[in-house]
Amino acid sequence: MAENPEKQPLRLTIAGQNFGLRAAPDDVDRLREAADRAQQRIESLQKSGIGSTQRAAILAAFQLAYELDNIPQAAAPAPQNGPRQTDDFAPKLAQIIALLDEALGGDDKH
Repeated sequence: MAENPEKQPLRLTIAGQNFGLRAAPDDVDRLREAADRAQQRIESLQKSGIGSTQRAAILAAFQLAYELDNIPQAAAPAPQNGPRQTDDFAPKLAQIIALLDEALGGDDKH
C-alpha cells in the first residue's frame, strides 16, 4: 500500500494512550486541538469524581458527541458534497450510547 505523500505522521496522546496518525498538514493543528479538548474533558471528569480514566474517556466521548449533534445547523459547516443533515450524527450517537451502555452496564456507580 503506497503512502499518501500529502499526509504526515502525527503522534497524539490522550488519556495516557499514544496514537499514531497520518494527517494532511492543514489538519494537524485542528487534530492537536481536538486531542487537547478531549484530554481536558477527561481530566475535568476525573476531578469531578468519575473513577477510572476509561470511564472518564467514555463519558467525555459521549459528551462531545452529544454537543456535536446539537450544533445548530446554521453554525455547522456544510460538507463539500451537499448540505449537512441533522440526522448525520444520529447513527454515530446511537453507537456511542450503545457502547456506553455496554461499558457501564454492570457498574452501579453510574
